[in-house]
Amino acid sequence: MGMDRTAVPRASLTKKKTSRFKHATSTRQTPEIFMFALLPMEAFTIAGFPVSELVAVLIVVRGLFRVRLVRISYGWITLLLAIVIWCLTSSLLADSALDFRRLGHIALWALLIFVISSGRIQYASMVQGLGLGVAAAALSGLLGFRILSGYEGRLTGLFGEPNVAGLVLLAYGLVAITTIQNRGWTLILVLLAIAALGMTFSRTSWLALIIGVVWFVIGSRVTPLLGIPITTAFYWLAATTAESFQNWGPFASRTGSDMLRERIIKQELAYIDQSPLIGHGAGTAHVLVDGLSFFFHNSLYAIQAEFGLVGLVLISALVSLIFLKLLVLPRTQRNRVLEMSIIGVMICALHLGEVLLSLEVAVVIGAALYWVSSTHMPFVTNEVPRFRRIAERNER
Repeated sequence: MGMDRTAVPRASLTKKKTSRFKHATSTRQTPEIFMFALLPMEAFTIAGFPVSELVAVLIVVRGLFRVRLVRISYGWITLLLAIVIWCLTSSLLADSALDFRRLGHIALWALLIFVISSGRIQYASMVQGLGLGVAAAALSGLLGFRILSGYEGRLTGLFGEPNVAGLVLLAYGLVAITTIQNRGWTLILVLLAIAALGMTFSRTSWLALIIGVVWFVIGSRVTPLLGIPITTAFYWLAATTAESFQNWGPFASRTGSDMLRERIIKQELAYIDQSPLIGHGAGTAHVLVDGLSFFFHNSLYAIQAEFGLVGLVLISALVSLIFLKLLVLPRTQRNRVLEMSIIGVMICALHLGEVLLSLEVAVVIGAALYWVSSTHMPFVTNEVPRFRRIAERNER
């Protein structure tokens, strides 16, 4: 697949590159830990802007002024640029007014992927910060603390909303345990995340976790050729199984909301049919039902409504190719936790409107792209052996 970094003699590196890597990986960066710890706190806003989004801006600005540690191929950069450019083009071609805030969010999404995947943000600091943030938000929810009202009997905590909590726990929670070496801390984080996710009573999140765990168990034995049809079957299972949960146990009381969801989806499909190829432009993924405006309840539909089939294909291609690149890595370099995170967020996309272009998915894609790109770089760092030890331990 590529050259093994650990096999390259240190003497073959230039002094400048060696010094840069030592400085960047020898100590964790406290500002980055603090910023990533704030990302899971989706309930907080400042002047109408989510704190998580403002923090993401700071992360991107910090990353853009730092040197890259990993060279990502021009193909990935081109695909990211194509997504941003098409989203702008689609919005310009549509009849609706430009939604600069939405377009700014999409640019932020792409830049966050770029700074994480190119190593401009230290990976070790990122996972430590995410772990601390997820643990704090999960614990607050389990203790009954909530910022926003509503959703009685379901965990919200600092996440703001149960379904968002499920997405955050699956995305940030899994990325946070990709390189953690302290087994005690890892166990505490995993238990907190699972308990919190259970208390969200989110059918989609539950299914995503179950299917993700199944993949974690069988993933190392699955070849790339079999991986695609198996994950496709998982995706179909998640899409069809959620409906069978509608009248089961704790979900039996949601009959009214499920009926409303079905009506919303009908309106979504009708809206998509009005401009299926190029979409209606940024910020238009909402429909009217009984005179009330509702956001889309399916992220794939939302992307097609905003940016048409072209936008949906571009974004789906990015996620699918990243997942495939993870699958084709040598077995000792595979990371089933990252594979599990991609499966999890894609299942969440089936029943949540804002997933594929969320900050959570940006972090997952950035981490996965960093992983697949770093295995090809002829550099010696103290992080790659840590990656390799995790992968080898997973194999055992």
